[in-house]
Amino acid sequence: MKYLYKREDDGSLFSWNSKSNHLTDSSGKRMSLGNKINWGPQQMEQTFKPGRSPTTLKIILGHACNYDCSYCLQKDLGNPNEKNKNENLPSFFKSVEKNLDLSKLGQIQLWGGEPLLYWKDCVEIIDKYDREGLKVLLVTNGSILRDKHIEYISKLKCTVNIVISHDGPGHKELRGVDPLEKKRTIDTLKLADKLGVQYNFSAVVTSVNYDVRKIEDWFYDKMIEHGLDCRGLAMAVGTSYDMELGGAESGMPEYVIQGDQLEVFDKSFRESLERQYQYMISKGFDENQIPISAKDESKRDIMSVGYFDFLDAESVIDMAFRIASSMPVTKTSNCGANRNDVLTVDLNNKVKPCAHTDGRFDSGTIDNIDNVKLRKIVERTPCHECRVFSLCKGGCPLDIHTEHFKLNCDIQKVWYGAILDYSLKFLLRTNVVRMDSGLDLANI
Repeated sequence: MKYLYKREDDGSLFSWNSKSNHLTDSSGKRMSLGNKINWGPQQMEQTFKPGRSPTTLKIILGHACNYDCSYCLQKDLGNPNEKNKNENLPSFFKSVEKNLDLSKLGQIQLWGGEPLLYWKDCVEIIDKYDREGLKVLLVTNGSILRDKHIEYISKLKCTVNIVISHDGPGHKELRGVDPLEKKRTIDTLKLADKLGVQYNFSAVVTSVNYDVRKIEDWFYDKMIEHGLDCRGLAMAVGTSYDMELGGAESGMPEYVIQGDQLEVFDKSFRESLERQYQYMISKGFDENQIPISAKDESKRDIMSVGYFDFLDAESVIDMAFRIASSMPVTKTSNCGANRNDVLTVDLNNKVKPCAHTDGRFDSGTIDNIDNVKLRKIVERTPCHECRVFSLCKGGCPLDIHTEHFKLNCDIQKVWYGAILDYSLKFLLRTNVVRMDSGLDLANI
């Protein structure tokens, strides 16, 4: 579907095709973007079945957690007293070795609950697959992150990225005790800086914590206050999930930005995007058109935010690359649940669609991988015509209740709509205005 835009600098019109990612001028001629950007992601396969050769392996360690975050997808799946079950690891390793080809494996993700409660399992898994070039993602609330974890990680061949879930100024209200107020945590992060262990923060933007710029500044000030090198901050908008898949009574919808908040949030988010844009442009680009501002994170004057200049899906820069390359839009979800090169398993050899699901979503076993059919996964065909489908991919592919989906859709249209507009601005180096836009943000 084509969408009409106007450039602010010369008033000329152009269109963007949301399926082919082509830009055309008012005469219908393909626009030349010059050498604005020549790096970025590779095209992904569009298969909806897990395969034997994963590039990403997501391993669910268990759902035990020492926090009770208000909006967490897993808050009712586990408990802080759940015990580790290391006895399953030999069987797990044997099943993986027998049934999977890991020659293309580029990343292992270790998921809880709180994965550091399963540290012995983490060590066994990482030791088993440790090699040069492998990346390991470990998402933690940071409350029990200690020197021993950093020291172990610093000696590995693979690269481990520790992602600390933290909501900045809204953390205490939404999650509880703030680990960044504890000297022991700060000292551990300083050790990570010293030993070169990667870490960054991840915040959820919710109805009670949606001033994006305030969140960014909170983290920057905290890093400066404690002398920490980290400037990496990922953000995502909070969404509602009906994990029972039968009604709209669950899923914490009250934490989703909605109603009159949408327009206020849109203005705030675009102000943040503008600041990120101006900062990147002011620092310039190298000979490969890679932003200089992305090269030495510790010297940045503002946080490096995931929705703008990380080389990740769903960001301004990622989308700009796709448009510049006329990369056709795929139907696979951002999380990878319906990609055949992404595999999610638990230590009982069960295959699941998502790391945030329990036994109700078990879809088969690694030993029977060829016959696995992911449970409760849907393709939302009507979404394919939406302006932001190329970014949101129809949202979470789980078959959630319509009321939850609509609530999520409203905020994702605002979030991804702003990202798309700034992708076009980055490519054209001018503000753009969508000509067929109304004021009702919920109907973008």
